[in-house]
Amino acid sequence: MIDWASMIKAEDETASYNNRIARIEASVDVLKWMVATNVSLTLLVLGKLFLTRG
Repeated sequence: MIDWASMIKAEDETASYNNRIARIEASVDVLKWMVATNVSLTLLVLGKLFLTRG
């Protein structure tokens, strides 16, 4: 006999878990963009600093 209440509860928990994973992935994408921008700007500033000193 199938316990439908347990199956529905498990489905809801799985959907909730998938939503949490999607939010974490979105946060990681934003953090990657932030780090890439920071590294690019830092290299730009350091490049200008060393090129204008000579």
